[in-house]
Amino acid sequence: MSSSQVLYRKYRSQNFTELLGQQSVTNGLQNALKKNLLSHAYLFTGPRGTGKTSSARILAKALNCYEGISENPCNTCDSCIDITKGNSMDVLEFDAASESGVDNIREHIVQVTEYRPTSSRYKIFIIDEVHDLSSKAFDALLKTIEEPPSHVIFILATTEFHKVPLTIRSRCQRYSFQRASIEVLVSRLEYIAEKEGYTYEPPAIHAIAKASDGGFRDALNFLQHAMALSLNKKILTDTVYDQLGLINEDLLDTVLSTLGGPYSESKLLELGTMITTLVQNGKEPKTILDSLLLRCTDHIAMDPENAVSYIMIRSRLSELVRPLREISLPTIWLESQLQNIYFQIHGQAQNSIQKNSNLEIDKEDTTITHHQGQHQHQGQSIEHSPDRNKETITSDHKEEIKVNKSINESKQTNKESKQNNKENKQDDHKHLEPNTHDQKTSTQQPNNQLTEFSAIWKEVTDNFQKISKSAHAKLTKSTVEDIVGNKITISFSRSIDLDWVQSKPKLIQTICEELKQVTGSDEYEFNFIQKKNSVNKSTENSSQNQSYEAPLTGNKLYQNVTSIFNI
Repeated sequence: MSSSQVLYRKYRSQNFTELLGQQSVTNGLQNALKKNLLSHAYLFTGPRGTGKTSSARILAKALNCYEGISENPCNTCDSCIDITKGNSMDVLEFDAASESGVDNIREHIVQVTEYRPTSSRYKIFIIDEVHDLSSKAFDALLKTIEEPPSHVIFILATTEFHKVPLTIRSRCQRYSFQRASIEVLVSRLEYIAEKEGYTYEPPAIHAIAKASDGGFRDALNFLQHAMALSLNKKILTDTVYDQLGLINEDLLDTVLSTLGGPYSESKLLELGTMITTLVQNGKEPKTILDSLLLRCTDHIAMDPENAVSYIMIRSRLSELVRPLREISLPTIWLESQLQNIYFQIHGQAQNSIQKNSNLEIDKEDTTITHHQGQHQHQGQSIEHSPDRNKETITSDHKEEIKVNKSINESKQTNKESKQNNKENKQDDHKHLEPNTHDQKTSTQQPNNQLTEFSAIWKEVTDNFQKISKSAHAKLTKSTVEDIVGNKITISFSRSIDLDWVQSKPKLIQTICEELKQVTGSDEYEFNFIQKKNSVNKSTENSSQNQSYEAPLTGNKLYQNVTSIFNI
């Protein structure tokens, strides 16, 4: 193997027959050449390493071959050889990524199109990564592509089709290149490995094909690296896994079977231990997550009976890809998220905990709700089932009727009503004395759901430091006041912050998106309110406690007026 030439250049396709995995492209171009239905501009789009530039050179050779325009170039004439070596004066390759300015386009393309080819049939311009051209450069190129001279043909190649202006796209024939399948890549890699005199283990070649993500160039680069690491010219599976940073499929299957298997606390602990062990062995958390996703995809294709289970696991794993990039402690985060997925899949653990907690809630239900009705600023809202809510409302309503009846009977005068109110409050406290321990317990121990969501809300508001500093400054001054089902009440200490947040509907949408990344759900309804401060409360209380004085009349009014105005 030549030391000056890498594999992907040495085994580059030289005709349409050698161009693998792009049957629709080769058929279309060969039919156009055969019928002489040529376009003045072509646009090749598709992922990297799928043969766009190689196809452009093959097409250029077929158009300028001395044997005449044919479905495949001869690769033996001087024109084909010069194009293969990159020495042709009439086939000009232009890298838009490094020469994207309008002056480059005018100097190397627009002005050159005026001259006829020196020794070939056409003057062909191959512009690679055309999407990197500036807007002014596209404008300069537009007129030339729209009405080029008869001897000029443009072949544009791009990996980002959406960045090419519509005015350019509409003047080109588009050919879309697809990622190669695993089978096609494996066949090509085995052929090249044997051609280079290497033996291999089939799983090693299969792992290289999977890691290349459908790109021939990446696959050949990985293969050459594996050849360099091999002993006695044999490519081993373990060597390839270490080289690519991949994880053994048996270990991945163990993780996936744990996630989808029966619930067990020991399995939950083993799940965290496996992730920690992988990281200690040099595997990055992102690599672990990518490998699990790929393995899920394999099982979906290989195991149709359990495909639904693997689809559900893959869906939950895919939600972790984006936030993983922004986490400062990815190992611990990934471990906890996988355990969280385990809990989500096995809801029976949470259901059993919920049933045990519901037994205590049922006992305290009436007392807590009555206590909340009198002291809303101390209590926290508790989420109950619809049936239990009806029972609570009924008991509260009966209690309220009794209290109102006793107040109405005792209210005769202002002084008597105040005294009777105090007596009623004392009676209420006496009535609630047997349940004071339960009240203290419910008050001292905040609702688990509210506490958990408060921590989630803090995490979401902290994330806004990277998204919007102004939004972060406003949201950090908010607190979670109440949560009932999917209805969240958020309070602000200042009205200016409240008004600012309510005037930003896109901000609320972004909050839902951030919550979805953390909780996996975006079905939240927000109620933003202003928190009453202690100053306003004390003012209100003092104003209520002030005594009422009747207006002055008769002699008292006359005496006050004469004393004030010195009459």
